[in-house]
Amino acid sequence: MARPLRDNGKIEQSELQGQTTRKAKAQTDLSPAQSDCMIPEVGIAVTLSKPQQQEVKEFVLRNKEVFSELPGQTFGVEHDIISPPGERVKLKPYCIPEAQQEAIREEVQRMLKLGVIEESQSDWSSPIVLVPKPDGSWRFCNDFRQLNKVTKFDTYPMPHIDELIERQGTARYMTTLDLTKGYWQIPLAESAKEETTFVTTDGAFQYKRMPFGLQNAPATFQRKMDQILRPHQKYAAAFLDDLSRYVKEVQYKDQNGEVMIFNDKGELPRPLDIVNWITRIKGRNITDWMHVGHFDGSLSEGQQLTLETEQISWKGDKVPRGQCSEECLPGFRKSVREGYHPCCYNCAPCSEGEISNQPDSELCKKCPENEWPNKAKTICSDKVIEYLSYEEDILVLFFSITSVIFATTSLLILGLFVWFRSTPIVRANNRNLSFILLLSLILSFLSVFLFLGRPVDITCMLQQVTFGVPFTISASSILAKTIMVFIAFKATRPGSSCRKWVGVKLPNTVMLFCSSIQVMNCILWLSISPPFQEYDMDSYPGKIIIQCNEGSVIGFYSMLGYMGFLAAVSFLLAFMVRTLPDSFNEAKYITFSMLVFCSVWIAMIPAYLSTRGKYMVAVEIFAILTSSAGILLCMFSPKLYILLFKPELNTRGTMLGKRMMEM
Repeated sequence: MARPLRDNGKIEQSELQGQTTRKAKAQTDLSPAQSDCMIPEVGIAVTLSKPQQQEVKEFVLRNKEVFSELPGQTFGVEHDIISPPGERVKLKPYCIPEAQQEAIREEVQRMLKLGVIEESQSDWSSPIVLVPKPDGSWRFCNDFRQLNKVTKFDTYPMPHIDELIERQGTARYMTTLDLTKGYWQIPLAESAKEETTFVTTDGAFQYKRMPFGLQNAPATFQRKMDQILRPHQKYAAAFLDDLSRYVKEVQYKDQNGEVMIFNDKGELPRPLDIVNWITRIKGRNITDWMHVGHFDGSLSEGQQLTLETEQISWKGDKVPRGQCSEECLPGFRKSVREGYHPCCYNCAPCSEGEISNQPDSELCKKCPENEWPNKAKTICSDKVIEYLSYEEDILVLFFSITSVIFATTSLLILGLFVWFRSTPIVRANNRNLSFILLLSLILSFLSVFLFLGRPVDITCMLQQVTFGVPFTISASSILAKTIMVFIAFKATRPGSSCRKWVGVKLPNTVMLFCSSIQVMNCILWLSISPPFQEYDMDSYPGKIIIQCNEGSVIGFYSMLGYMGFLAAVSFLLAFMVRTLPDSFNEAKYITFSMLVFCSVWIAMIPAYLSTRGKYMVAVEIFAILTSSAGILLCMFSPKLYILLFKPELNTRGTMLGKRMMEM
């Protein structure tokens, strides 16, 4: 990198000499305006003496090719942009007022003269924006956000400011340098140039040098700086384009002419006497001193310092504190107070998930993954474990009672239908399908218990399948009933070809075929990626949510989607035949039951996706109970009413209706 590295003659000599030669040659071809940039204005500290100021000024002028406003070009590195093959980012330019177009033209011309950009014919395009500066001028910026999204990320680590400061902490003298347009000193790879294309009213341009705003630009720049400074890391460091050269070994002569030499730690190994200065007479400032200790840096640690504390005289006979801040309590950490001595600091509370159990802690400690800080952030305790518990959640009691009630109701209805199995109302539309439907509803209600309590791997595998297969049998039975109603009324027409399909064979086949598809889907799901127990430690602070992971999301939603498909087909067919001439047209009740089923599950899916933990499970249980109860009530309550309260209507003539009898 061109500018700062001349501070040390040992750093990348071949690179710098080559660059200096190029600059010296190029300078003869520069315009007067560009040549002026080679001699920048120099601000010299007024604390230096006149000879020192003149020495600094002459040094800058002798090295004007290094202290330049023109960016150089480094060797050995090119910045590349790696994106997926065939990917293109082509965005329309932003609308920029005409009053700001002149600022864009000036910046484009400046970059063209500096060799930073060139004209482009690329099919890539990123917009530009102008950002106001504090002085009222405009800053030219490229919006590379979409390009960065498709760029492969460079994981090269960036240095920590704290570590850099610690490395320089014992240095006696430090020099800081700043690179002139540092990013522009790194060339772009040929394949990456077209991807940096931007469009203005004067045409399309692409960068030849690495621009600001690219995702991996800091990593590329820092990697090159670390490579250059690696042999000199004991006395030089870089944070992007800011360089620091620090000196630890310093020597000088004291007032007696003795040479005092500091070592590489900034320490003075020579023995030192420790004295206590005392004001003897107040008001006249007459002072005296007393020998109270000795320091010898050449000795081993623990023996270097000897101090007679009882001989020390303090102002007001009170020992001063070695800090200007109150002690930070446990649960807090020290925070740097800008512009103050290190012994002056603020107390900042530990971040979420961290604790400190000692006063004046420098750093807070992160709790283990399965633990969480208490309210005072002084100790880590076990996270609260959450699931639908029989002991703690009232929802579990509600779901259990509801499930038992509806399962018992279904069982009673099944017993009643078996008792009246020979009556027309039960025999209507295939009583065997009614028995299968009731049995599958009982299993659906009872499957709720697999969702309650602490999940384990076996219950996770069974709960979705145990709910999905019986529910599919219910939907398949309803679909078979719907098809049977449709065919039965079509068969009443003279000469209808549908007469051969009338009977129990067709609906039984439909029910078995549709159910077997869901069974195969569930077997495939459990074979490839079955559900399993999962510990969610991140969704809620301080909680561990024990839940079931669906394993294959495709398998889970295929099961739900297939049930929805059967329900939709049943709804459409039943809706078509709801007005056919029959005093007891079961299609009306199928239509309403499928409408309830579809409404419940359509509303359930967004609620299921937007919740977490035990409430997500509660949403699914609610949907199972509601849809199953809707089918039970809509399909069987009219028949129960006739069986129990209107037995005189339980005749074949009543079932067919007057119009059908006339036909």
